[in-house]
Amino acid sequence: IMGAVGGWAGFRRSGKLEVGIFKSPVGIIPNAFFGGSDIQKIAREPLPSALSPPPFRFRVAYQHNWTVQTDLAASVPASRTSYLAQADRYAESSNTTVLIDHPFGKDRAPIVSYFLNKADAQTEADRLLALYKGSNALYRFTVDVQSFAIDINDVVNLTYPRWDLTVGRALRIVEMTENAQDNTIELVG
Repeated sequence: IMGAVGGWAGFRRSGKLEVGIFKSPVGIIPNAFFGGSDIQKIAREPLPSALSPPPFRFRVAYQHNWTVQTDLAASVPASRTSYLAQADRYAESSNTTVLIDHPFGKDRAPIVSYFLNKADAQTEADRLLALYKGSNALYRFTVDVQSFAIDINDVVNLTYPRWDLTVGRALRIVEMTENAQDNTIELVG
């Protein structure tokens, strides 16, 4: 159910269950700022194959029909026959200008969801397109940090004299590996 709305659920290191929707880190006050001497190692990595190259269209299902029917009596209205013949209806959000920068931009498979209303599915399709249309890389970096200061889904600001990090960039942490021996943490955002 959470995947249908770009959401996730999991336990924080404190043991508390956290449920949320993956959102852009832009405009969120970062939990930490890293730059210059904080960064021991950094690498730019491609996005997962589902997002590389960036998608130019998202379709989100709504009004799922659990019993598809195509053999109906002639007295059933055409609008009802059409509805019953399809498993889902789709809200779509697309931006073909993504194809200018990424000619092989993906047309993602429809997202299975359980929205009842088209407006709600449209909102999710629009949100996904806005979130992923400008994505082009992940950053894996190692920093000195006090244990338990950062957790998955936190937002950090990373400044580095390469790529698109020269003026600082907000990143949402999607992966982390701690090394207690070196008192370092490897973050991916």
